[in-house]
Amino acid sequence: MLGKNPQFTFTQARVQFFIHQPGSDDITENFNGPVLLQPGKIQKYLNIIYPKYISRRTMQREEYYDVPIEAIRETINNAIAHRDYSITGATIKIYIYDDKVEVFSPGVPIHSLEKFKNFNVPPESRNPKIAYLFNEIDVVEELGLGMKELKKIADEKFLPRPSFRMDGQYFITTLYTKPGAYSAGVKDKLKELNAEEKRGFNIITQRGSITSPEYQELLNIAERTARYHLKKMVDIGLLMAEGAGKSTIYKLKE
Repeated sequence: MLGKNPQFTFTQARVQFFIHQPGSDDITENFNGPVLLQPGKIQKYLNIIYPKYISRRTMQREEYYDVPIEAIRETINNAIAHRDYSITGATIKIYIYDDKVEVFSPGVPIHSLEKFKNFNVPPESRNPKIAYLFNEIDVVEELGLGMKELKKIADEKFLPRPSFRMDGQYFITTLYTKPGAYSAGVKDKLKELNAEEKRGFNIITQRGSITSPEYQELLNIAERTARYHLKKMVDIGLLMAEGAGKSTIYKLKE
């Protein structure tokens, strides 16, 4: 955490970036040095990769990011704080694509994959001292609020919620940066929809939730057709329904 050259002993205590460039070699970048300083260095690098844009929609100048930068930063910082440092030769790897960011964190998480998928991870850490110090310098939330924030940020920006999986010794978090990006599970289910149903699902993705009358009006289709579309999406696991009758609210399941 504090050594001048900790990678001489802990070669695995690094964060590696791989930025995908279609038709060209990936851009790579390594972040070494004390673990406590890595988040600050990475934040500066993220500001280069994802610069702010200027909005002129109002009289006042507003700067904004066109990607969920808070979620990306939070996920990387959590990987640094909670990864398994006993796995030698395994670094944290960040893969950046046009429509998503994947964070590879060494080690099986101490909580089940199901808890991550439900965004309900207890506030416990494999590395409590690192988590404590990161909390002291306002890098991560020690109280376990990070997962809820990831879900909230995705919903507010009408993005697919983050997905989680294991691949060998790596725990992988996938963050989607464009509304049209879908997880592998969703893509498989979308194959069961026709063109009109897919258009309807894209609208729901952008809105976050919808009622049957709203769906009917937006797609300019019959009431019975709207009900059929929404029921089909619920049956194959794309949506979940809350309530009853015309007031039923249909929400994204993933």
